Amino acid sequence: MQNQDVLKIIDGLCTRLQEAELGECDDEKDLVAEVGSVVEDFIDVELGEFGAVWMRGKDKGKIISVWAYGADFWPDIAVEVRGLPTVAITVRLARRDDDLAEVLASAVGSSVIHSVQYSYAVPFVLDRTNSDTRQHWFDGEIEERLWADHRVSLVVRQQ
Repeated sequence: MQNQDVLKIIDGLCTRLQEAELGECDDEKDLVAEVGSVVEDFIDVELGEFGAVWMRGKDKGKIISVWAYGADFWPDIAVEVRGLPTVAITVRLARRDDDLAEVLASAVGSSVIHSVQYSYAVPFVLDRTNSDTRQHWFDGEIEERLWADHRVSLVVRQQ
């Protein structure tokens, strides 16, 4: 698979995650299952038998972790392409009373660590806080640096 094809798939996956119908998940475990279903459907259409999607809690033995600092870092969802660990997806839920900064930092930090083992990483944050949804120029700068330096594509979705 050529690099342009993979980049198109990553871009399409992020768009799909931004637009997907998600239920009223109050639990992060339920959100992982729902996001995992969206990812499975997308990868099945885009890659067919060449892609596999594994979810934490369901397919743990098939997900490859990153061993660092004396700990295993497991992505919530892993996408393999032709048997190779290709995309690590971290799923976080920011509830109304949560500090969005802490949730974002956790998701991005995990994804940067996953980027050592996986070619690409996608931190997905469902934001249900009362955060200011206006875009700031730093948002784009952060997203550009994450992509350029680590191949991390951040998806923050307000709901």
